[in-house]
Amino acid sequence: MLINDAMDIVGNYIVDFDGYPVSTAAGNKPDIEAEYKDFHLIVEVTLSAGQKQYEMEGESISRHLGMKQKRLVEEGNFKPVFGVFVAEKINDNVVNYLLTQARFASKAYGGKVRIVPLKRSMFEKLMISSVTNTHFTSRVLFDFFTAVFSDEILRNFEFTDEDWLGHISECLDEFGAVIA
Repeated sequence: MLINDAMDIVGNYIVDFDGYPVSTAAGNKPDIEAEYKDFHLIVEVTLSAGQKQYEMEGESISRHLGMKQKRLVEEGNFKPVFGVFVAEKINDNVVNYLLTQARFASKAYGGKVRIVPLKRSMFEKLMISSVTNTHFTSRVLFDFFTAVFSDEILRNFEFTDEDWLGHISECLDEFGAVIA
């Protein structure tokens, strides 16, 4: 299970009687926060699409991760913080924004803001790969994030946002092969 070795998980969303989410997190909080031995994870989910997705989600998802990262650094916790942004379809402007955020360190957020944009179908692939393999650990997930945000990718300014989405998809394929 993806959260099998998490040290702490907090869902900031509202659930119904059966435990199903009925809304996303209140303002100024990510939908899900998790802490693992080697890193922290922020998960943001949206139903918005198109340009509205960029307008509604772009700044807030990087702010949620960035503020957590800054707070951790100020507390002396230097474990990396990664994020996952999930939507049915990811707006091109959101991808471009997230790639830019990952390339440049921010004083306001204590470093680079690293959020992986995943279409719902890509997220399902990640979940299926992780839950069907008994050898899965958060270390494999950490290696996935490290590959997505490799220096080789982030320092190559010829590498476009479209190229990055293709790279993320390749990393998902490798992720699935590693734990299969």
